[in-house]
Amino acid sequence: GSAGVDRSKSSPQSLQAVSQFPFVASRSGLVFHRPDCRWAQNISDDNRLGYKTREEALQSGKRPCKSCKP
Repeated sequence: GSAGVDRSKSSPQSLQAVSQFPFVASRSGLVFHRPDCRWAQNISDDNRLGYKTREEALQSGKRPCKSCKP
């Protein structure tokens, strides 16, 4: 029989909070990143902000990361 596993809701934990937004930043940081950036992956979930657009991130006072160039 089926073990009741719902695969539609399973996703890698490290990307779970990130994948909702195309741009992310740390609450305390000055830089925003693409979610797959190595620096973005260091941001803890409770300290991560998400932005729907590049303009939204810029307007909040963040600058683009020089590594991933979002």
